[in-house]
Amino acid sequence: MLNRKLSLNIFIGALIIGLIVIEGYVLFYPKPTSPRRLSQTRLTLTYSPTEINPSETVTIKGNLEYLLDPWEPFTDQDVNLYYAETGSGEWTLIGAATTNIEGEFVYILIPNLPPGKYALKANYTGGEEHNPCQTELQPVPKGILVIPEIQHGPIIAIIIMLTALCFNAKYYVNRKKWISNT
Repeated sequence: MLNRKLSLNIFIGALIIGLIVIEGYVLFYPKPTSPRRLSQTRLTLTYSPTEINPSETVTIKGNLEYLLDPWEPFTDQDVNLYYAETGSGEWTLIGAATTNIEGEFVYILIPNLPPGKYALKANYTGGEEHNPCQTELQPVPKGILVIPEIQHGPIIAIIIMLTALCFNAKYYVNRKKWISNT
């Protein structure tokens, strides 16, 4: 009977120790954290003028906000700016602008691009607590149009040549009339 009592005590002791270990494991084991829900962000983009010569500038303006119910300005964040020739789909980084206390940013672009139609987009890469976002691709009618610069030299030369030709033709006709009258 003593053996049975000793066996029962050992069994109960092991069970209690096992429960303590299991309970301690559950209590002290780091629980997996649920994924953090990131705040939504939104980005707007405008630019002007829409038609320029190659040496002119384009002013790009935008606004970055995050959802706090209502939307709040997102301060001191970098926004990447890109351009692409319309229809090419190959975006080239222009640079980055930083938002001010109102969530606004301004970037002055000197395109230095060949004549054509170009689209702009802005991209915010997100952060630890905020989702990334970018502007929608600008439709073709809202792209920047770089107009070829007109070279005035050849035009002036053509005007001078045409003027001289007309003057010579008039002189020739008048001279012929004068000779025939004498």
